[in-house]
Amino acid sequence: LHSSGGAGQRVLEVFEVESFNVVSKEWKTPNWGSMIETETSWRWLDSSGCRHPHLIPGDKTLAVNRRIPPVELDKSLYQPYSPWHIDRSQGDEDGWQYGMAWNTSTWVAIPGPFDMFRRRRWTRTYI
Repeated sequence: LHSSGGAGQRVLEVFEVESFNVVSKEWKTPNWGSMIETETSWRWLDSSGCRHPHLIPGDKTLAVNRRIPPVELDKSLYQPYSPWHIDRSQGDEDGWQYGMAWNTSTWVAIPGPFDMFRRRRWTRTYI
């Protein structure tokens, strides 16, 4: 969450993350099994790679299946000013950036053979 150009505006930032499943050859929400609950087993993370603190309360499965971020600021303090926007300024045409690990410092627009993780940045302006 950071201030934008307008007075009283805030921009909420969310990262959508997926890992490559080598068996199915598909990108999916990370799932390390029901016995292990890790920050990176969530689809919607903050910029530090942790479960986003403003996720709408509810079932994790519902959050995983959402196609837009299930994240909102306190409605008594902020109102949405814009729809969710995928940042396509970096990454591929869909905004995805690829890396070898969650904590990599290098994210690229084209996946290499060892890039098992991908992320894309979503933003929404609130007033």
